[in-house]
Amino acid sequence: MLQVAYIYQEPVQLVFNAHNANPKIKDDETPSVEDCKSSIYIKARELYNTYKSMEKNISIVEPPSCKLRSDNTDDWM
Repeated sequence: MLQVAYIYQEPVQLVFNAHNANPKIKDDETPSVEDCKSSIYIKARELYNTYKSMEKNISIVEPPSCKLRSDNTDDWM
């Protein structure tokens, strides 16, 4: 299953394969509740870590109207 997440309008493609998330779960068996919970926890932690690392690497761009004006107030004289 392919999921696309948008963090600060930057597309991030996350490829999730259920077999890689929890190799204990086989296709021909019904997983237990604990196996499902551990798979969800592992994937949620991976997504959170990816989000946090991207959040650190993306600089926040402010619009020009938010920038402070120069302290040279005597320039107009």
